[in-house]
Amino acid sequence: MKLYDIGENERIQIVAKNKNASLQYLTTVVMNKQKLLLIHPIMYGDRIVNFDVENVSTSVVYTGEGDKPLVWDDCVIKSTVYQEQKYQVVYSAKEGKRINRREAYRQYVGTKGILQVDSTRTSGKLS
Repeated sequence: MKLYDIGENERIQIVAKNKNASLQYLTTVVMNKQKLLLIHPIMYGDRIVNFDVENVSTSVVYTGEGDKPLVWDDCVIKSTVYQEQKYQVVYSAKEGKRINRREAYRQYVGTKGILQVDSTRTSGKLS
């Protein structure tokens, strides 16, 4: 799937990374034009976030309905004005890759209980 195949009003996540940090922003797709994705601008206060910065790589993550999330790495994100409205344009020539969530960061919840995957297996204590 290409990035510009994401439909209008779909929610996407922009991930900006450098060596030491990673920031994530949620936004909505407004439209796709000529292999470009126009999104609502990502704001910090009253300013639009600039992703065109040295040593920062940007990715787009899209989770469709019930599917595994797709990620597009090394995206280009620039600010633009279209029909007198401010947007950000997102472009990637690459195909989206499926994310294996087992490799994702996991947060300790701090809850004790009994874990049971399904009714046909034995349960085990959580600690």
